[in-house]
Amino acid sequence: MTGGDYFTLTYELNEKEQVKFLKETQSNIENGHNELLIKMNTIVKRSVKSYLSDFFVHDLYVLNEREENFLWLVRDFGTNLIQLDDPEFYKGHWKWMDWYKAIKHTMKTKAFYYIDESIS
Repeated sequence: MTGGDYFTLTYELNEKEQVKFLKETQSNIENGHNELLIKMNTIVKRSVKSYLSDFFVHDLYVLNEREENFLWLVRDFGTNLIQLDDPEFYKGHWKWMDWYKAIKHTMKTKAFYYIDESIS
């Protein structure tokens, strides 16, 4: 399944199906053996009040698709993954800098986490 297919499938769910999907995904993480996802899920449960799909749809998809280092931003209203393995980062031209600054200064980020391990 491609990324577009995954997101289309997820976004085509009605509200009741979305709630079921989020609960099942959370349960799969809690009952699984992936320590990184268990830690991230614990942080989401403790800190994120809405936009849970940021983590349970977007972040999990990216973490499954890529083996890179990320900066994970956690807010009351969602999460963001920012790619760190960008060759331009080391040259001082990090393409995600504007996005990082926008999130940090306008969205009241509660915490930043450095993710340097694969979930697979």
